[in-house]
Formats: sequence, structure tokens, C-alpha cells
Amino acid sequence: MSLEKLYEIKKQWMPIYFILLIISIIVTLYLMLMYLYTANEDYVMYIMLSTLFSFYVGFNLVKLLRIKTPKYNYVKVLTCPECGYSMVKPMAKGDYLFKVEGECPKCKSSMHISALYKEKVKG
Repeated sequence: MSLEKLYEIKKQWMPIYFILLIISIIVTLYLMLMYLYTANEDYVMYIMLSTLFSFYVGFNLVKLLRIKTPKYNYVKVLTCPECGYSMVKPMAKGDYLFKVEGECPKCKSSMHISALYKEKVKG
């Protein structure tokens, strides 16, 4: 799965996990108050279950927050077929392989796009 897809999933599920965490904490507190006022032993099991659910949702929310999405620069490599000179430039919309683009600064012949790729931005 690509990191871009993980970022989309992160954006979709973050509010749902946050709302579930808030609701489960409220339910746990309510069950604790009911146990304190009624002293009914049945509430202890429900308190434990809702606490475990709260920890589960909180853990998954922390995992979602830790996902780092990398930034990329899309570049093209221009190569001169005559002298072999090559240079790297940022990619523009409409670029494709073997497209004639510009002239060689060394021999003044036409340059072709020989590669298109993305580089991870450091930092």
C-alpha cells in the first residue's frame, strides 16, 4: 500500500476514532458512577470491558497520529543524444518520455526526456 493511500485512510478515520474514544471514556465514567452509587457487582465487568475498549481505541488513534507521509519532488532527466550531456529539472504537466525539450547547452542539439521519477524530500 502506498504512503499516499495511508494518508487518505488517516484523514478518514481520525475523527471516527476520536469520537469513539470520547464516547467510551464517558461510558466508562458513567459505569463507575453507577457502581459507586448502587454497589452492584455487575458494573465491574462492564467497567473493565469499556476500559479495555477505550485503551484499544486510544492505541489505534496514537498509531494513526504517528503515520508520517513523505513529501516528494517529481523530476525529469533531460539527455542529449549527441554528446550525452544530461541535466535534472522539475517535472511539468504534460511531460512524457522521449519528448523533445530544449537544446543542449554544450552542442546545441535537441534534448530528450530520458527519465521521469520522484525524489523523497529530506527534512
